Amino acid sequence: MKRIAALLGNYARQPGRLPGLLAAAAGGLRRPGLSGVVPDASRLPASGASRHSVLRVGTVPATARPARDRASGTVLVVVHDLGIGGAQEVALQFADWLLRETGHRVKFVAMRDGPQRPRFEAVAELFCIGRNWGGERRALRRRLERWAGPDVRGILVNSVASGGFYALWRRDVPSIAFIHELEQILDRHRPAFARILARADRIVAGSGAVRDVLARQPGLRPDRLVQAYPFIEPARVDPGGRAAMRAALGAGPLDFLVCGCGVLHWRKSPDVFLDVAARLGGGPQGNLRFVWIGGGPDGKRCRQRIRRERLERVSITGFLPDVTGALHAADLFLLPSQEDAFPLSALHAAEAGVPVICFRDAGGMPEFVARGCGLALPFGDSAAMARAVLDYAADPERRAREGAAGRQAVAEEFVVDRGAPGLYAHLLAEMHPPRRRNPVGLAAE
Repeated sequence: MKRIAALLGNYARQPGRLPGLLAAAAGGLRRPGLSGVVPDASRLPASGASRHSVLRVGTVPATARPARDRASGTVLVVVHDLGIGGAQEVALQFADWLLRETGHRVKFVAMRDGPQRPRFEAVAELFCIGRNWGGERRALRRRLERWAGPDVRGILVNSVASGGFYALWRRDVPSIAFIHELEQILDRHRPAFARILARADRIVAGSGAVRDVLARQPGLRPDRLVQAYPFIEPARVDPGGRAAMRAALGAGPLDFLVCGCGVLHWRKSPDVFLDVAARLGGGPQGNLRFVWIGGGPDGKRCRQRIRRERLERVSITGFLPDVTGALHAADLFLLPSQEDAFPLSALHAAEAGVPVICFRDAGGMPEFVARGCGLALPFGDSAAMARAVLDYAADPERRAREGAAGRQAVAEEFVVDRGAPGLYAHLLAEMHPPRRRNPVGLAAE
């Protein structure tokens, strides 16, 4: 009902658009966290310090949450594309929270199109750069700024790949950049990253690991760098459906179900997940079952390896409409990623009471499991991960203890109603002070 109210409120000023978007809104009503409407999964994209000021999620003072009548104007939320991914989920949830809890209007700007376009349009008006590109940058810039309107008060540039937005935006509006990426991805988007470093008033690191990487960037003043964790929408899962979901994933009542999750490509290291499964087979009791939830560009190669090595207790689901439901069916979650800033899939697993095993020096998840809800192992050590799987399988009390700790940590700090106010506080801090014109010396056009 909250989504319907947000949709109607947003489009009351645009009656001509409402009928065509009601169907998309209905699809968005069910989205639990990473789940959502995927009209065409085949088109999914492959993508994916003590001096620093750190604002932890869930510790935002009451003054950072202005009453509705104090907030005004439009907030632009910029995303790199309209595909499936953690950054896109954070953008959707943050926009939804702004509409629900503040007086701001919200508009999305997407650098590229994608299959989740209906979900974004069900929340707020959308301008897709890719669809509007006419070959002439100045004309596109004018079109974008006319569409945005004269009352834009703040901008969230969400992810490093969204930094190209600054090449098309010249108005002096406060902006913050929420960075969810580490070294290799930052290097792959170096021009967009350079624009963020030059233009964003404040850069928000999505984990301590990201903050440490950003702190090494030349010319980035410590006072511009802060930290806030990403967040998830609480899952709405029927506990009675767990057995049915386990059966759908090929796990019997006595099986120990080990899950991984994410787009199948190099950054998520699905090969390491398969290495662990190959080392263990069915395990000493013959009851281990390994399921990777997701698909992607390396899916064919991974399935070929499964067939070649006869890994009969390993399967890959492909993209699912209900990822959180599948994670609630797991007994243990493996995060074999070689570079992952703070993956939402691990938060969803923890919210389901599933312990998380990850690697050190691969991103921010060790910061989370340090709360007593999992284990961080030496980087890339598949043998250690295999041993840990056996340890957890043999210790139900440990699983229950760490699962409860993870569930509590997510509820207290990593759900949208806890995390979104922290991100908004950073934007609000840049929107309120008097601002000088043309702070980066942009040439007038």
